[in-house]
Amino acid sequence: MEKIVQYVKGGMIFFLLLGMLDIPEAFFSFIHLLAMGAFIWIAYYEYLYYRELRMIVYGGLSILYQPFITWGIPVDYWVIINLLTATWLAYSIYLDKKKPRTKRRNKGNNKKKKH
Repeated sequence: MEKIVQYVKGGMIFFLLLGMLDIPEAFFSFIHLLAMGAFIWIAYYEYLYYRELRMIVYGGLSILYQPFITWGIPVDYWVIINLLTATWLAYSIYLDKKKPRTKRRNKGNNKKKKH
């Protein structure tokens, strides 16, 4: 699962940097829809590994990148936002490789079976 998250983050870096080019509005909206879904999934993944601060950051990014309500942010500012987000994703990939993980346990799975 950890490798999949690394590939999703790498793919998002690619699409965010691609979104900095002069692209049609429909593809820009598609990138935002893709980013929203990826950030929601990564936020859930970070929740599973007790990383509440990162979970909040990715939840905030999913709200920022949602394509349904326009924030009125000019395209020039989106270039800066995409660059900062891609930088954050690259840094989080570095942190994921550096620190070990402890996964949340389901409380119901720890019960002993009675015979």
